[in-house]
Amino acid sequence: LIQDLLAIAMTGSRLNEQRALQARRGMEVKLEKIVARGAPRKGKAGFVNHPAVTLFGTAFAWTMATPAAVIKRDLGALVQSIVLDSHQVERPDTLLLPPAAYAIASEVSFAPNNPTSVLEVFLRQSPYIRQIDQWIQLEGAGVGGADRIVCYRRGADVAEIGIPLEYDEMPPEVRGLEFIVHAHMRVAGAIIRRPMAIRYADGTFDATP
Repeated sequence: LIQDLLAIAMTGSRLNEQRALQARRGMEVKLEKIVARGAPRKGKAGFVNHPAVTLFGTAFAWTMATPAAVIKRDLGALVQSIVLDSHQVERPDTLLLPPAAYAIASEVSFAPNNPTSVLEVFLRQSPYIRQIDQWIQLEGAGVGGADRIVCYRRGADVAEIGIPLEYDEMPPEVRGLEFIVHAHMRVAGAIIRRPMAIRYADGTFDATP
């Protein structure tokens, strides 16, 4: 637009910089969804719903009133299921929780006389887990719309994001009084190589105080 040209002439800024940033952010959001859930229309599964990954046999049910010992036991059983089923070949180091589950685990005190959260205690005591984080893509990702927890070992030999073509912008194209900048990117989604190093656990998590 004329306003864009005037702004550039006055500030020397890149043409449509804000629009370019918005376009890139939009692609990143789409990339995250494809990596997480896959592309159903193309028959591609994602990192949180891959058919080769085993679902833990027990569904979790946490609220802010759930005893810390129960939360710690549930997480420990999930981690141990990978270790035992793989005969200790696979040792997970990461837990991804849906936001509600993360809120519960990070706010429920481990004991009445110990204000440390159950999440901190579990992370400190676990011989395997080194990182616990939350991910919005896990909301409703489980069977029947339940939330889902993912336990896995981080590493390109286990899973990685396939991006054959990184984000790229084409040279500006003049259309009337506008400059159009096309951007493109190719994504192969989540590539899972060692499903035994990953495990899902579904559950309902109510973080209402």
